[in-house]
Amino acid sequence: MLTIKYPKETVAVRDWKTLLEDIVVAHKMEEVKTLSEPILEEDDATATGEKEIHAYLQALKKSVEDWRAPGCGI
Repeated sequence: MLTIKYPKETVAVRDWKTLLEDIVVAHKMEEVKTLSEPILEEDDATATGEKEIHAYLQALKKSVEDWRAPGCGI
């Protein structure tokens, strides 16, 4: 399961949640006020900071869309 921990809810956090719901990926969003920046964890992968998390999620979205393309995956 993909987990994103963040220090406070921002527009970026809401966008990440929407994206994950749109591509139907199991995830957990957790506010942790002691963090200085957001962190994403999935299996052995980690992304820290808004730019890295955004890049990770865009790559994940592309992977899911490619897998769901006609003739692939499903």
